[in-house]
Amino acid sequence: HVAHDCLVKDNNIVVNGSALAGHVVLEGNCLISGLCAVHQFCKVGRFAVMSGGSVTSLDIPPFMIADGRNGSIRGINIVGLKRNGFSTSTLRTLRNVYKLLYTSNLNGGNALAKIEEQYGDVAEVQELLEFVKTSHRGINQGRTAGRRA
Repeated sequence: HVAHDCLVKDNNIVVNGSALAGHVVLEGNCLISGLCAVHQFCKVGRFAVMSGGSVTSLDIPPFMIADGRNGSIRGINIVGLKRNGFSTSTLRTLRNVYKLLYTSNLNGGNALAKIEEQYGDVAEVQELLEFVKTSHRGINQGRTAGRRA
C-alpha cells in the first residue's frame, strides 16, 4: 500500500504486504521487504533496506539496513552497494562511518563531527551527513544487536 502524497523515486522495490503511510519519501534504489510499515512523513535514504516485517517511525539513512521495530540499523547494505558498482574504498568508508555512528561510544553530535572530519570529502558520506542533519523524524541512534557491518 502506498498512501497519499508519497514520493517514490526511481528503482525502488516495495514487496507485497508492505505499507507506506502518507507523505513518505523513498529515495532511489531502496528495498522495502515484505510486511514492512513506514510511518507517515518518514524518509528512506538511497540504497537503504528494510528487512522483512520491520516497522519504522524514524528516518532510515542512506546505504543502511534497518531491521525490527523503529528501524534499528544493523549495518550497511553491502550486497546492494556492490551490485551497483560502489568502489571497495567507498564500502570501507561507509563501514567505518556506520561504526562511528552506531557502535562507538560517541553521542550523535560527536559522532557526526568525527565522521565529517575524517570522511567528509567522500560524496556518499556527504549525502549521509546531509540526510541525518535534515531529518525531521530523526534516525535510530541506539546501539544495535547482531551487527553486520
